[in-house]
Amino acid sequence: MGDLYNCRVCGWRSPTPPWGESGKEPSFDICPCCECEWGYEDSGVESTKKYRAAWIASGANWVHDDTPHDGLTTEERLCNVPPGFE
Repeated sequence: MGDLYNCRVCGWRSPTPPWGESGKEPSFDICPCCECEWGYEDSGVESTKKYRAAWIASGANWVHDDTPHDGLTTEERLCNVPPGFE
């Protein structure tokens, strides 16, 4: 699948690419882990890092209980953040 399937903020692996197959067309869906709206809070490197810092400062909690937890720790998941957004 590759990095195109990982959230730029938290590294959660989505079943579909948050920014499309091209990596340039955001879905504007909400990440169930960090609640980032793909294409909004993660539209640039600095905004992504700022959102991630706020999410971590608030406890880095899994946000949407209706999506099963992926079983990773926050630290493990953050290792999956796409290159350039870490």
